[in-house]
Amino acid sequence: MSVVVFRSVTIVDPQSSHHLRQADVAVGEGYIQQIGPPGSLPAAGREVNIAGACLSPGWVDMHVQLNEPGYEWKERMDELAEAARLGGFTAVLCYPNTLPPVDHRQMVEALSRKASLYPVDLWFTGSLSQGVKGKELAELYDMATAGALAFTDGSHPLEHTGLLLRAMQYLQAFEGLMIHYPGDSTLSGQGQMNEGETSTRLGMPGIPELAESVGLAKVTELLKYAGGRLHLQPLTAPSAMQQLAAARRQFPTLSTGTDVMYLSLDDSLLEQYDTHYKVMPPLRSKAQQEQLKKALQEGLIDTLSSGHSAQSQEEKNMEFSLAEPGMLGLQTAYSLANMQLVQKNIIDQGRLIEMMSINPRKILQKAPVSVQEGQKANLTLFHPHAEWELQAGSLPGRSRNSPLLNQRLRGKVLGIYHKELLHLATD
Repeated sequence: MSVVVFRSVTIVDPQSSHHLRQADVAVGEGYIQQIGPPGSLPAAGREVNIAGACLSPGWVDMHVQLNEPGYEWKERMDELAEAARLGGFTAVLCYPNTLPPVDHRQMVEALSRKASLYPVDLWFTGSLSQGVKGKELAELYDMATAGALAFTDGSHPLEHTGLLLRAMQYLQAFEGLMIHYPGDSTLSGQGQMNEGETSTRLGMPGIPELAESVGLAKVTELLKYAGGRLHLQPLTAPSAMQQLAAARRQFPTLSTGTDVMYLSLDDSLLEQYDTHYKVMPPLRSKAQQEQLKKALQEGLIDTLSSGHSAQSQEEKNMEFSLAEPGMLGLQTAYSLANMQLVQKNIIDQGRLIEMMSINPRKILQKAPVSVQEGQKANLTLFHPHAEWELQAGSLPGRSRNSPLLNQRLRGKVLGIYHKELLHLATD
């Protein structure tokens, strides 16, 4: 493999001794071979020289909906991988809500074989319950030995208290990770959006913040009783943050995450009944969002994901109450986080890279990735100040359910280096 040199890039990696320094970085044969001052490295077979570019460890998305098998008409696996590449992610964690669901060893093995063909890593979760029906535990240990990194019922979170407890206890036998959204459907009911002023004004049934805070109280009590590794996502309810802070002090194996949409979009965008903003859990109010940002600043949220969920145009172009929830997010996650969090001084670029690269790998117990000489080259190249527009033609899949189409965005992914190959966005 020929050597690639990234010229005069700003390294953004809080783990690295080169953090926030401008440097030339040479990579070859899958490793970072040399890092030196700008202009100091010899010419290479391929050079990338883009003014203002930054280089970080490859990003990881912990919340992506997989649609293959069963829902390929929404998005195939290769289309998902391409969206991840264009969004700067070198790895994504896929939820098990396929048809049939990922609830047994053979399914994990088959998906992993197919995923090995793509330029990014597709990692898989197994379902906690058989068929994601919330009645009986799935083959958790068998799926773990086949390569499942975590266990969740995903978009249909497990609410049966006894089964949730047994899952926590069983997972400890092999240090398995549970990923869980702490909702309470008996409180959410038939709600279509966040309960508040906007839902009242629009005459739509609301989903109270209480549904999440009650669900969080239940699962943290179960954690006190059973112990184990637990990751809660996507958290959206600021009222639950105080009890969350106490639980985190008590349990170092408890981690948390949210999706970038909950920190950048709010329920006022639903005023025109635009189904592209319909997601579950729902977008909260501006005031709730500001409180969630404070929790982020206080270190109560570890990971930031896209919440990517492809839905067909037919599923979105209908009456609001009948439309499927979900939003494309892989290609715009960095831009939204950059505009709404970094440029507004909520967090800095280093913290953002922690949440999108370093912390997910720690939680998933994957080998760390860093921009240091001798380290494996798993890199994302991006420009925090470059502007661009998301066009329908640049979406690799058939779904178009992004409310950000044709909007001006700031913060652009330039490419990734992974699996010994450079993939620039312009390639």
